[in-house]
Amino acid sequence: MTGRRSEVLFLGGRSGVGKTSVAVELHVERSDAAARSLDASVPASVHRMPTDERTIPDIAADILALTGWCR
Repeated sequence: MTGRRSEVLFLGGRSGVGKTSVAVELHVERSDAAARSLDASVPASVHRMPTDERTIPDIAADILALTGWCR
């Protein structure tokens, strides 16, 4: 493994959120605000990785390809 470092920001939306309680809705709103803040404040060198409607193995495959851990 090389000494290369990769930074990734996972971008997830609300596609999996259905009917929720008020407490959960407030948590989701705070989470959305934090995600927007992170996306705006991290450098362009940080890879954005969408997660909505994707399987864990699909996301993992992208991470492995990005980092070069499985060559």
